[in-house]
Amino acid sequence: MLKAELPVAPEGVETIRVAKYDANGLPSGPDPDGPRDPRRQQTIDAGGRAHWNQELRRRLTECLRAKRMLACSGGEKVVVKMHAIKSLPTPGYDPENVDPQEGDQDAHTDEHSADLAKHMHGRSLKDMPMSIIIALMPGTRLRIRRLDTHEWVIVHLEPGDVLVFRSDVCHNGLGYASENVRVHAYVYPPDYKPGASSINACHA
Repeated sequence: MLKAELPVAPEGVETIRVAKYDANGLPSGPDPDGPRDPRRQQTIDAGGRAHWNQELRRRLTECLRAKRMLACSGGEKVVVKMHAIKSLPTPGYDPENVDPQEGDQDAHTDEHSADLAKHMHGRSLKDMPMSIIIALMPGTRLRIRRLDTHEWVIVHLEPGDVLVFRSDVCHNGLGYASENVRVHAYVYPPDYKPGASSINACHA
């Protein structure tokens, strides 16, 4: 966790909040043909051309470079994808309840295990792709399974916090009692060639 590393001004947060989102929602689980959850929407900007996207991508790159988190055997990792995620309220959702409930995603990893195994063969962990969450609003949360203890924990983020985690970490987005907007990004070594899906099954 990088605390308060990327604060975004209120007008910037509002720009991201009112951006164009896919109202069909994101998949609830790893099946790309499975049901989508309209309560969890992603910005429609495949090329990342929006000004907020380009500016935040630049700032994130500078932040990770300063923390020496971009170096890899191929030179330097790159922020290849960035988009905002908007969670709409789930009626009756209890943010104090640590157990899975209606509105939560299924457990998944952001990269397919076969893609990662092929890429990481003979390499060190510095070549591992990374996933990023940038909090824009209070109360942002993510449930992850720790690699050391295999226990599930909920990570709480406040505006400006940056959560960096390995792409093989099992996790799931949580529901929200009120609207929440945050930014998700992928950071890849230059020679990593992933598959199309970014939601892949893992053993919960």
